[in-house]
Amino acid sequence: MKIRATNIMLIVITLLIMSTACTRQEVPTVTENQLMTEESPTSLAESATSTPEQEPSQTLEDESSLTSEDELSPAIEEEPALTPEDELSSTLIKEPAPTDAQSELTVTIKDNYDEYFSNSVFVGDSVMEGFAQYIRAQRKNGQSMLSNAQFLTSVMGIKVADVVGDSTSDNRRYYTYRGKEQPLETILKEMGVERVFIMLGMNDLGVGFSVDETIERYRKMIPLIKETNPDLDVVVMTTTPKTATKWLPDYIPNKNLGSPLLNEFADKLRVMCEEEGINVVDVNAAVRDPDGHLPNEYSRDNFVHINYKCSAVVLDTLRHFAKIQLEE
Repeated sequence: MKIRATNIMLIVITLLIMSTACTRQEVPTVTENQLMTEESPTSLAESATSTPEQEPSQTLEDESSLTSEDELSPAIEEEPALTPEDELSSTLIKEPAPTDAQSELTVTIKDNYDEYFSNSVFVGDSVMEGFAQYIRAQRKNGQSMLSNAQFLTSVMGIKVADVVGDSTSDNRRYYTYRGKEQPLETILKEMGVERVFIMLGMNDLGVGFSVDETIERYRKMIPLIKETNPDLDVVVMTTTPKTATKWLPDYIPNKNLGSPLLNEFADKLRVMCEEEGINVVDVNAAVRDPDGHLPNEYSRDNFVHINYKCSAVVLDTLRHFAKIQLEE
């Protein structure tokens, strides 16, 4: 009986073992590589919250659309500081407040009459060059000045005698235009301007020519210009006076050059223009003080050359002249 019971027990145990083996599921084998590449659900969730999804790369066209307009524009450098005007620079200074004597000039004549100077040229010597520097400086700083008027100047002592050919061939001076020395009337024709403003004569007096000789050369110069440029409107500007000092530069032969001589020339030149029917801008009368001199505050060298303060008065005088011409 005991043996049978033992056998029954063995059979039961064997059946249990076989049943367990049949219901057991096989666990798949995981390689080392799979362990390194697979992530747990926890690690994937953490990755989704901490690492943003990368956008696809832009095309060239898309990249150009992302570039701002400012990045495409060239950089603009600041202009260098300007040097003082006494070094013949193009420094901009504020136009002076008008005096009582000038108040009539500085009314509403700033921009409304600058059209008169369109397609014009200002011709002169070193005094005119000082005025030209003032206009260029104002334009450079964004102000409208005398429309598109140009300047043709010489700082080499040019005279009316040079223009009309009364100087000796060795000493005759010419204006230079486009790199070439030429007679004034030829340059004016090449420029194709409609109006010319001329301020000359001071250097004639400086080398010793008389007032009357210089006036007579003016009478020759204007027809000479008109012969080559028959439709050109010629306007004469009287010369400025000198400061009250008796000092003269060494390069001035005529030691009598002073305000009395320059004012006499200006007055006679104005009369000549009136007789000949030529328009004249009396700069001399506009800038001289009650004693007939160029005020020291208007001079850049204590001689005859005008500074920016005086140039502002010359500008007002020209605009006043233009106002009269346009309203006639």
